[in-house]
Amino acid sequence: MGVIQSQGIKNSLVNYFATGIGFIATLFIYPFDLEAKGLINYLIDLGALFVPYAQLGLFAVYYKYFPRFSDQLGAFQKWVVKRILIQFGFFLILFYLLREPLAEFLAYAEIDKSGSFNAYSPFLPLVLFCILFQGFLVMISVTNQRIVIPDLIKNIIQKIYFPTIVILKFTFDLETNTFIGLFFLYYCITIPLLLWYVLKNKFLQIKNSTQLLISKSEKKEIRMYNGFSLLNDISTQLSFKLDSVMVGSLINLTQTGIYGIMFYMSNVLSTSTVSILNITNPIVSKKMAENDIEGVSALYKKASITLFIFGLGVFFSLWFLLDDILSLTKYSEQLKVGKYVFLYLGIAKLFDMITSINTYILVYSKYYRFNLIFVATLGVCNIFLNLSLIPKYGIEGAAMASLIALILFNTLKLSLIYLKLKIHPFSKETAKVLVIGAISFIILYFIPEGKYIQNSFVNLLIKGTIICSTVILTFALPIYLLKISKEINGLVDKVLIKMKILK
Repeated sequence: MGVIQSQGIKNSLVNYFATGIGFIATLFIYPFDLEAKGLINYLIDLGALFVPYAQLGLFAVYYKYFPRFSDQLGAFQKWVVKRILIQFGFFLILFYLLREPLAEFLAYAEIDKSGSFNAYSPFLPLVLFCILFQGFLVMISVTNQRIVIPDLIKNIIQKIYFPTIVILKFTFDLETNTFIGLFFLYYCITIPLLLWYVLKNKFLQIKNSTQLLISKSEKKEIRMYNGFSLLNDISTQLSFKLDSVMVGSLINLTQTGIYGIMFYMSNVLSTSTVSILNITNPIVSKKMAENDIEGVSALYKKASITLFIFGLGVFFSLWFLLDDILSLTKYSEQLKVGKYVFLYLGIAKLFDMITSINTYILVYSKYYRFNLIFVATLGVCNIFLNLSLIPKYGIEGAAMASLIALILFNTLKLSLIYLKLKIHPFSKETAKVLVIGAISFIILYFIPEGKYIQNSFVNLLIKGTIICSTVILTFALPIYLLKISKEINGLVDKVLIKMKILK
């Protein structure tokens, strides 16, 4: 876990910093104009929903096969870029032919009740191009096991820029088209910076590259994997990106904004997850290519216990302080309707964290076809879950749909990986964390609720100190003393040594 730990820790620090900025925006800026926040989320998630149809599984192909073509990497990268450009061109033709009929169908079927798709889908091709370009540059960095600077460029700028344009819209009462123009300016800032980083470190080797030498059997194998990856990507987006889009279509953009804020707060749980999974992805790909199942099993267990500990500790702190955090803003009553959205999404995140790298193990194994079956089933289920739960329960229904989808999806993957590869992410340490977590939760539950003092900021400081101290004493300290995670203990020891508490 050397590279993973090094890059993961550095990237986690970047993400925690970004999270801090995001919290400020969530509490004090986005509530000024929840519709503007909802529009940002709607455009990004609508783009993510259609990305698979534009890149047609090529990103997955790159992740899986870059170790095999490392000796002719420039040629491989050139081949991928050409394919993406050609496929995006075909997508544009189909999009402009089918956009109006699709918008009419969604309106007729009462799926696009608010008219959001009809109003904002004309911007979809540009959103897609920006997401693809940015995603490609990040992918090039990730496969070179460098995630810190790309994440700094992508996430920190986003956390600062989007709240800024919401302030501008609210202050100057900007027209929607002007606001959307400012939205696209984010990509005009980040994409050149990412390109500079990739070129500076010579991660992109297209220049002067030769033609890719590939055998007929490899072509057949890649073509087959590409097809399955495409269907897998489509189903995955239907499973996990559909909720925000359907909230915007079935209700309105204001509710989408509230949902997006709670979705962001639940993402705080997985701040360290993104870092570790990004850097683990190419390592799992390499180990699976070498058939090092024992090595994969070790990564599986280490990632699971480490991520689950981090996630559970953060969840306890946020859940018991959520009302107090939201009370800092004068729009607290408007946001508190999303409290249980956070709960459902938080539980979904925790389940995803404890199952750690199961997706990578499955898609890089010879059983990757099963992943398609799983996500295709989930995609269909998620559509019906959202259509049935959102009209009945509103944004909570969207969160319920995500929870059910994610638990079902990960359970299916866990079962198949265990049946076929005889490995799983659980251990005695998992049981210990669950027991310690249950005891900690019970103690936290009996801490008095409500305001301790009238001033919201002072109250949060006092109550936050009590809650966080309780989490440290009843959860973090036992885990450290019992040495449940070597990675976490190693990280804590380094901090204590620098503070001269340990020698």
